[in-house]
Amino acid sequence: MRYVVPMILLLTVAVGCLADAPMSPPAAIPGWSAKGAVREYDAKALYEYIDGAADLFNSYGFVRLVTADYVSDVGERAVTVDVYDMGEPLNAFGLFASERPPEVKALDLGNQGYAGDGVVAFWQGRQYVKVLQLSGDGLDDARAFAKATAALLPVSSGLPAEFARLPAADRVRDSERYVRQSALGHKLLDNVISAEYRVGKATAELHLVDLTSPERANAAWTKLREFEAKTGKHLTPLAGLGDEAFVVRDPSSGLMIAARRHSCVLVAMSQTASRAAVTDLATKGMALICTPKQ
Repeated sequence: MRYVVPMILLLTVAVGCLADAPMSPPAAIPGWSAKGAVREYDAKALYEYIDGAADLFNSYGFVRLVTADYVSDVGERAVTVDVYDMGEPLNAFGLFASERPPEVKALDLGNQGYAGDGVVAFWQGRQYVKVLQLSGDGLDDARAFAKATAALLPVSSGLPAEFARLPAADRVRDSERYVRQSALGHKLLDNVISAEYRVGKATAELHLVDLTSPERANAAWTKLREFEAKTGKHLTPLAGLGDEAFVVRDPSSGLMIAARRHSCVLVAMSQTASRAAVTDLATKGMALICTPKQ
């Protein structure tokens, strides 16, 4: 694709708008032309661009969007490049993971990407990038624009640092998630990281929330225990795991083991794994991630 190199010059202006410099329209390049000027949206104005999806983006700490449209000089092909500044890598990853369809395989693009249904998207550092292919067959144009955009962003690799607090052994690849608000349906459980694990022939999920203080953790823990006591079956205290723990049969999540220690609340659950396997996963998680901060 001969237009990839000059396209970098075009995209430099758009991506550069993430800084505080004044906005300016991109220049035309051989093979592709800018259609109008680069546009910018803050959190209040995002509804003007993506309407109903703005709530999700804002819930992940959205800061600013720059977007630009491009058309090919021949063949009437068109793409739109959206660069979302999410403030920090964990937010960019969380939004990316929430939008990526579960059946779509991860791409080696930026920190991680995906392609499908007319879009190529990836997250890199604090940015979440979506390239929409508006016409033409396949996604070749969108992929080229995505790669060129990634080359302009600060180099970043791997998952956000927060995921080092989850056990690495037996973790299902690309199963990591970050929910910034109301995880597991509970209002007090914010900023939750999670992943799936292989436990024997079954799988289980491990969720961690660090509420930053024992007081906040205890308040969230109390609400969680009260909820499971009302909706679950056979809630039983569990000794030897954190400061306090319980096991319950949740109507939607299956077997659940929850534990609290210091500022952390941890939940391990599975529809199919044995109690011993889920308990073992919770024990490994607690030993690694809920040590009081020095």
